[in-house]
Amino acid sequence: MNYITAGREPFAPYRYFEEISAIPRCSYDEEEIAEYLCAFAKNLNLWYHKDEYNNVYIKKPGSPGCEGLDPVILQAHIDMVCEKNLGTTHDFKNDPLDLYIENGRFRARGTTLGADDGMGVAFMLGILAEKDAVHPPLECIFTALEEVGLIGAIKLDYDLIAGRRMKSLDSGPEGGMLVGAAGGCKMIITLPIKHQPLEKDGVIMAVRIREAIGGHSGSDIGKERANANKLMGRILSRLSRSGVKYEICDVSGGISYNAIPRECDAVLCVSADCVESLGEIIDCMQREISDEYKDSDPNIRVFLERADALQSLDAASTHSFVNMLDLLPSGRMTMSVVHSYLVTLSLNQAVVTTEDADVKIVYSLRGAKKSALKDLTCSLADMAKLLGGQIEIHDGYPAWEQRQNSKLCEVMLDVYHQLRGKDAFVQLVHGGVECGIFVDRLPDLDVVATGPDADMVHTPDEWLDLESFGRTYEYLLAVLKALAGQK
Repeated sequence: MNYITAGREPFAPYRYFEEISAIPRCSYDEEEIAEYLCAFAKNLNLWYHKDEYNNVYIKKPGSPGCEGLDPVILQAHIDMVCEKNLGTTHDFKNDPLDLYIENGRFRARGTTLGADDGMGVAFMLGILAEKDAVHPPLECIFTALEEVGLIGAIKLDYDLIAGRRMKSLDSGPEGGMLVGAAGGCKMIITLPIKHQPLEKDGVIMAVRIREAIGGHSGSDIGKERANANKLMGRILSRLSRSGVKYEICDVSGGISYNAIPRECDAVLCVSADCVESLGEIIDCMQREISDEYKDSDPNIRVFLERADALQSLDAASTHSFVNMLDLLPSGRMTMSVVHSYLVTLSLNQAVVTTEDADVKIVYSLRGAKKSALKDLTCSLADMAKLLGGQIEIHDGYPAWEQRQNSKLCEVMLDVYHQLRGKDAFVQLVHGGVECGIFVDRLPDLDVVATGPDADMVHTPDEWLDLESFGRTYEYLLAVLKALAGQK
């Protein structure tokens, strides 16, 4: 293939990032990328194993003189969040990502980039292919289904893992040593609805929310960005309180349960004599929202368009739906008193869909402490039930609490200082990561996660800094050399 990073050194991680970006790898569609990894290992005569969930294990012996050392685990996930801008024709099941470089950053036209966690996969492939690297025996674990509840890590066969030091490659920014993260779960709220024929004098109008920033529902939940679904609940509630007569035909917003929704549409059947008032209220709310989010989410647009519909919800279903959208909470709940930057409890109203017999609202909930997360989950469930909803809770995963006196962290901090001439920093995050599951299954495991500079994950504005990507790869090689005792 033609590499847009040809000539950039060290070439290995750039090459493999481009190669895996040509392979479809949305969650639940990881068969092809898993087969690519197996073929890669076979070509290098490395031991490998693929399980039924498309997790792939690859082992590489230690470099000469290091064969008998304790192994080191490298870990990254192979799936990506597949989001795209409206109007983008990209087919995630068949099309390669359309990569380009802008201002020294990898980007993808109109879609998520998949640097989360394609960058980690590329690092591991580069190291496995390196002939001259100095390192202990390596156990490379490529997990599947991370973005939909850390399912691959939950389903791993931990009997295949001998190492007790793990370097996760699903983090950032450069220089950050991640040593703890939140636990979480997914809740699906189902609200039964009834439909009716359209009102004879009704006018079909669509309220549309566009150009919110969105972002990761863990790492970005404390940045005061708008949640398009919650904004729509607020708008519909305002219309009801203002006397606009309407029934909902359809509401849809959000795509991924771990992304803050950027867009939402509500198709309404509006009484003809209320159309003018509808327009005035939407104009007013556009001004209000623009003012409220001018610093954190400045480009949000709220506007009206004519639309089509075949039926609407009846009045009772419309009332219940609006109440649920508006009254159920979303966003950060508590902050750490120890680390002022750290959200410790949150919930995200991620996806809303209107179906034939019911409405579904999907939430992601996160908490640094199991007890607080449990109470928040119970409270949200109770509120949803009071509003007429039915509850399902899925995909719970444990928090990863900081390990005191981590020897691996000490080595990594020391190597970073020697290599860069400045100190790295230790951090905790509110995002859910697989490290918590690994530590839950292997309690004596020493884990640190690092990565390069990247941002806007889970959105089509995602980017990966090329220079930082290359430096982080070189740092990883230096860490492995230090762990082999070859400083």
